[in-house]
Amino acid sequence: RNECKMDAKRKFLIKIKRYKRQLSTGCTQENCTNPFCASNPVFPRDRVLESDATGLAFKYALLKENRLCPPQYLPITDKLSFYDLVELFDYAAEDGGLIALVKSIEMVFSDIHKLSMSFSDQFPDSDDAIPEDHHLDPEQGPNSDSLIRMYHLFSQHADVLAAAQRALSTLCQNLGAVPRLDPRVPFERVAPIVLLAPFMSDPDNLPNVAAVCRMIAQMEGSRQNRLVRWMSGYGANAMQGVVSVLQQYITLRFLMGPIGGEDIDRFNWVSQTLELAYKANEAPPVAIPYTEFYNDTVNDSINLDLDFQRKMDDRFAFCRFPFFLKPGAKAQLLRNEAKMKQESLARRAMFESLIFRRRQPIHCIFRIRRSFLIPDTLTQLAQASSEGVLSLPLKVIFEGEAGVDEGGVRKEFFMLVCRSLFDPDYGMFTYDEEARAYWFNFNSLESGNEFKLVGAVLGLAIYNGVILDVHFPQAVYKKLLGLPVGLADLEAITPTVARSLRQLLEMEDVAPLEQPFCIEQMVFGTPQTIELKPGGAGILVTNENRIEYVDTYADWYLTSSVMKQFEAFKSGFRMVTADLIKTFRPEELELVICGSPSLNFEALQKNTRYDNGYDANHPYIREFWNIIHAMSLDERKQFLAFVTGSDRSPVGGLGDLPFVIARNGGDTDRLPTSHTCFNVFLLPEYSSTDKLRRMLLTAIQNSQGFGLM
Repeated sequence: RNECKMDAKRKFLIKIKRYKRQLSTGCTQENCTNPFCASNPVFPRDRVLESDATGLAFKYALLKENRLCPPQYLPITDKLSFYDLVELFDYAAEDGGLIALVKSIEMVFSDIHKLSMSFSDQFPDSDDAIPEDHHLDPEQGPNSDSLIRMYHLFSQHADVLAAAQRALSTLCQNLGAVPRLDPRVPFERVAPIVLLAPFMSDPDNLPNVAAVCRMIAQMEGSRQNRLVRWMSGYGANAMQGVVSVLQQYITLRFLMGPIGGEDIDRFNWVSQTLELAYKANEAPPVAIPYTEFYNDTVNDSINLDLDFQRKMDDRFAFCRFPFFLKPGAKAQLLRNEAKMKQESLARRAMFESLIFRRRQPIHCIFRIRRSFLIPDTLTQLAQASSEGVLSLPLKVIFEGEAGVDEGGVRKEFFMLVCRSLFDPDYGMFTYDEEARAYWFNFNSLESGNEFKLVGAVLGLAIYNGVILDVHFPQAVYKKLLGLPVGLADLEAITPTVARSLRQLLEMEDVAPLEQPFCIEQMVFGTPQTIELKPGGAGILVTNENRIEYVDTYADWYLTSSVMKQFEAFKSGFRMVTADLIKTFRPEELELVICGSPSLNFEALQKNTRYDNGYDANHPYIREFWNIIHAMSLDERKQFLAFVTGSDRSPVGGLGDLPFVIARNGGDTDRLPTSHTCFNVFLLPEYSSTDKLRRMLLTAIQNSQGFGLM
């Protein structure tokens, strides 16, 4: 509906309210001469009680004679409600003026005390809504949807929007002039009203945003927690509105010129406020994707080495707020941390090096016999761990083979190790065809060393920027980061079991099942009954305890049954990774280790460089890309694996993959080859498009391992 137009019923209700207020508290006009107003010095206040005011208001509203004072004297002196605003807009529509509305907005929005007491109600949803007296509840924040509707209403009237902007600017300037926030002011109520104002994202309001964030950062913990709790109930529009204003501050300040000392403090305040919004957004249901907290300007502009050093020096650093950083930047921080630790060790060992003339290692070197791949890898892993070099760049030497590892041998090593450890014959993991994911085999006969090796391989892959072809569910990455797992995670591991458990929760009555708190499992080929809790065999699942049964079942499957295997796996992962791994989200950790399944070959084409006679406009190259784009998804994955060693894209997508196509002679019967260590594709210039397509498909469909040259 048009908020400024009234039907007859609403008009009558508004008139009753105006009369009641006028008879009870007056119009605030000094020496009012209206005999029906409490502001008139001769008005019989002592004889007009609350009940009388209500009755008289109804009576006067029925009269054709107007006994109301002018609307510009509406008595709004200490606070404002959403209903007040609608009423003021209604007066404006009726009387043709915005004086009372603008005056009220300027009065309340410029005063921190008045604003903190305002908007304890919700925006009226219907024309016949009757206002109620809303007492301020310190545990209840301003309704975000109502604030959005309020600002939308303001935007329809330039004078009203300008008044709100002037008033909030005055409020923010006053905040900037005081050293600390008055602890008596519930600023957590004021902050959303300011940050949800759409005009706060304007460049002119940067100082005002900083002033508000400064006060939020100064609030005591209990008030910040209250604000987080309120924001956790925000919908997508409100959360996006707050985040956009704060992100805009950081982006615009970077683009506007050199960063000074005062800017560091302001970045800190804004970042702390964004951290509160991030915490609120993490509470289910999530309002906006976590990727909305990435800041492209921060990722593109800061020097990660210097930023990490500032963090180590206990100064402000963006890496203190990991939600800003994309997975690639976080992986680089891990490598930076490892580099700093190695430099520290090198300095401490300098004296020893001078005496014994030992050189400090710059690589972690694995010497591997192909026929003893897993035993040799375990031995090399233990040795490298004892020498403290696991976080150094890895170089792999296959015994008896010539050549230097420039990256391709290392990729092949990771592929062979993963292929061996995840082989069904090895029995370490089970594979669910529907989920297309591996999980730990609680019946595995392998020692903890093999599971430790799998964890170490994942850690080594992060430090060496290698994409692994492993298909773990996200529950693995959650558990590595110490996050809880439950039924939703079980669905990604064994959908059949998860569906059965959900059906159990949805049944009208579970008693006929006569299901005890037990699980029937095959243990080393023998059926066995496993109790989910002490005495579980004698406890039946009922409607009252079925949630407990489902939770206990999920916990057994995800945690208890594989405790030994997972702890060994986790220790291997922790053997390699540093504390900064905790800054990752599970989704980000999976992305860094496994790459992205999203393959944008148009982006790869735009990013490709050419050598030895080819260029982007060469007719033969245009035909080549037409063939690639016409391939099926599986064929494109095969091509990507052929030229890079992985069928997934790196963290930033295929547009970030350095890729070179080099001419490798004229027409020939030789197949295309590749240097996977450098992502170089060697492509002969075949005599026809049909031959190019045939030779290309033959190469990618019949290759194993990597084309190392």
